[in-house]
Amino acid sequence: MRKKLAQHVFRLSTIETISLNLALLAVYVLFGKLGLLFASVNPSATAIWAPTGIALGSLLLFGYRVTPAIYIGAFIVNLTTSGTIETSLAIALGNTLEGIVATFLINKFANGIRAFSSISNIFKFVFFSAVLGTAISATIGTSTLILGGYAVVANFQPIWFTWWLGDMGGAMIVAPLLLVWSQNFKIHFSFKKALYFSFSFLCLLFLTILVFSGIFPYVYFLMPFAIWVALTFEYRGATLSNFVVALIAIYFTLHGIGPFTRFRSTNDALLLLQMFLGVFSITSLAFAAVVSINKKNTQAIQSSDERFKALLENSFDAFVLIDATSRITYASPSVKNVLGYTPKELEGTIGFNLVIPEDRAFTVKELAKLVLKPGGTITIEYRVMRKDKQIIWTQATGTNLLLDPLVNAVVVNFRDITERKSQEEEIKKNEKRFRSLVEKSGQGIALLDKKGKIIYMTTTITELLGYTQEEYEKKGNSLMHPDDRKSVEKKSKEILNHPGASVSLQYRILHKNGTYRWFDVLVTNLLDDEALHAYVVNFRDITDIKNIEEEVREEKIEDEAMLNSIGEGVIATDKDGRIAIANHIACKLTGWTEKELIGQSLVKAVPMTDENGEKIAIKDRPLTKVLMRGKKTANSKSIYYTRKDGTKFPVQLTLTPIILEDEVVGTIEVFRDITEEKQIEKTKNEFVSLASHQLRTPLATINWYVEELLAAKKDLGTKNAHYLDQVYVASHRMVGLINALLNTSRLELGTFAVEPKDIDFVESISQVIKDLTGGVKEKQITLKKDYKKSLPISADPKLLGILIQNLLSNAVKYSKPKGTVTIKLSHNKDGYTFSVKDNGCGIPASQEDKIFSKLFRADNARSLDPDGSGLGLYIVKSILDAVGGKVWFESVENKGTTFFLSLPAAGMKQKKGERQLH
Repeated sequence: MRKKLAQHVFRLSTIETISLNLALLAVYVLFGKLGLLFASVNPSATAIWAPTGIALGSLLLFGYRVTPAIYIGAFIVNLTTSGTIETSLAIALGNTLEGIVATFLINKFANGIRAFSSISNIFKFVFFSAVLGTAISATIGTSTLILGGYAVVANFQPIWFTWWLGDMGGAMIVAPLLLVWSQNFKIHFSFKKALYFSFSFLCLLFLTILVFSGIFPYVYFLMPFAIWVALTFEYRGATLSNFVVALIAIYFTLHGIGPFTRFRSTNDALLLLQMFLGVFSITSLAFAAVVSINKKNTQAIQSSDERFKALLENSFDAFVLIDATSRITYASPSVKNVLGYTPKELEGTIGFNLVIPEDRAFTVKELAKLVLKPGGTITIEYRVMRKDKQIIWTQATGTNLLLDPLVNAVVVNFRDITERKSQEEEIKKNEKRFRSLVEKSGQGIALLDKKGKIIYMTTTITELLGYTQEEYEKKGNSLMHPDDRKSVEKKSKEILNHPGASVSLQYRILHKNGTYRWFDVLVTNLLDDEALHAYVVNFRDITDIKNIEEEVREEKIEDEAMLNSIGEGVIATDKDGRIAIANHIACKLTGWTEKELIGQSLVKAVPMTDENGEKIAIKDRPLTKVLMRGKKTANSKSIYYTRKDGTKFPVQLTLTPIILEDEVVGTIEVFRDITEEKQIEKTKNEFVSLASHQLRTPLATINWYVEELLAAKKDLGTKNAHYLDQVYVASHRMVGLINALLNTSRLELGTFAVEPKDIDFVESISQVIKDLTGGVKEKQITLKKDYKKSLPISADPKLLGILIQNLLSNAVKYSKPKGTVTIKLSHNKDGYTFSVKDNGCGIPASQEDKIFSKLFRADNARSLDPDGSGLGLYIVKSILDAVGGKVWFESVENKGTTFFLSLPAAGMKQKKGERQLH
């Protein structure tokens, strides 16, 4: 079926093409024979050759499928006129190539059959068709005649020129007529315009006959009338007038009449006529193009104006134009819908009069800014009063086009947004109610995005924690108590990929005042909620509840400790450290039964650890040392026993060797649980820390005021000034004592921080020496320095300064006047060694073992300086124990002392803590 249909279409297409070629062949041969009737320089060359225009128009309209008709038609015309088959075939080839080349170039460069749509394309059409294409035909044709013996070389120029101009006339008169009228043959004239058209052409005919009949032989007198017709009736009028003028002019010229025939041959007259007709045709077509282009542009502008006008009239927005004086020069019809006024009622009025007084100053200010910015745009919202006295909200966008010559105004489009404003106001009220409920609920609420960043946080959280949102965001998870982080992170993962899921947490957060607060936190995953897209976190402070629970728990522990501490544990071992006897209290404290303990090694059955939880090696156990040395010992450090269940408790123990015949045969250990004492010691230290901290503030105030009074010392009098000096010295001594107490408390509580940095050891020494300059000068002490100019170390600057200051200040304090203090610093692969040597009072040998004890001062030191605290060396040793260093001394009473401290090569160990030492 499809094959038959395709064959049918193909036959129709073939038949149509054949019919078209036959019809074109007949027309070509007819006009070709007519043209050759006027040949004079050669039977095959004529000044009137319409077939060129027919061929060119046909090729442009129907394509190259009509090429056979052109070629065969040219062949028949030439063969039946003169020449042989060979010369006729060659001339036909030239005529055909003329049309093909011109058609190709016009289609490619001059917009094809729409070549007359612009002036530039008209001139391209003329060049490709009437100049270039015709030159091909004239050249091939004339050359063929000479080669075929039908013309001599001497006649090449007149034959070629006649041929070229004859083809040019056909290309410029006939081809445009065919192309223009074929595109739109129908004429839509009103009766009035038809009369005008008829009158115009009658005038043109009359003038053409007048000119070419010789009555008024001035050919260019026709130009204005041809232009008139082209301007009035565009392309169709221009091409038709060109054709009619050509027919009349050719007629009179062939009869020897007209402005081109005087003293000339018919051929020369026709050549001159063709040149005139070419100029005449180009001129009329060019003016027709101008009119057509202007008409299209005008129609486009009118169409655009109509669309714009329709847009304005049907728009929901209202438009007004305001001049530089704020006067409305134009108002769109839609202002009636927005403001209730008609455009006429608004035009000429001051636009600001519509704005309510409360918003007028704002709008005037914004418009003033806009007027200063040519081309600028602003969008503002304000209230206006409608014609019916109703106040509405409007949103206006103004564009400054005052410098645009087509507008010369500020263009303002505005719309009624009253309903939207009401909705926004209602939303704000609801949001305000919601915020009020949330803020006054006593709970903190925060919204976090999927990355954990805070989107929103209630002020309640600031009240609960003391931080602003910016401060809280900056600190983040660092505020959470370290002991709670792992459990919180683990439980939080339960809701990460479970929209709608919740998790309840309890953990501690560091308050801005430095204390930890307990919070009950509920986190809900609402990332899929369209309104929130966040994690919702509810905070509730449960510190008071936790404190009550803790108090109850501590009371319970204290009760149990009290019961468990009745009596003391006693364990007897043999010489190998195996348990021989264990009393009831010992079993109770360790968690073992007596049967389980007997026969076991004490060091294995009851492991011992230090206060940091590190297991004490067997060789360092007190039991081992007593068995080896045979001396009684008591623990001086905090040590812990591990029960059967793995728990630990602090113990105070005394180990006494059992000696028979000067040989250690066993030991007796008496120990007790000192948990309660530890707690009491901790409480005491916390109290000392708190009391010392609280005392610093009033003392700082006293110092400040004393310094202010000292500034005016000359006005106080000698006696009062002396009293004030004593107050100042006593106050500073008190500050030093409080700082020492604070440092001692923090060292014992373990709450101090160690934050090592890369610093210069020597620079730290220099800073301390600088601070002690007054005392050194007062006692005329000579300082000897034995160290390099620089020595880097990884240490906490604050702690290193405290160590150096304590040792160096003691050396200066207890040295004899005009004495010498020697400072040494060395470094090797094992670490750093720092020493301070003085020639002071020394340390009594009987008191050397107590020199690092808290609050202890040697007798001779106390007599020299009764105001010392006895905490300096205790602080030095405590710091060094914490950072992995050591301290020792060498002393001879009344001759001097040398204190040494060492730090490992790696520097100080880092330690986390809540506070730094002073």
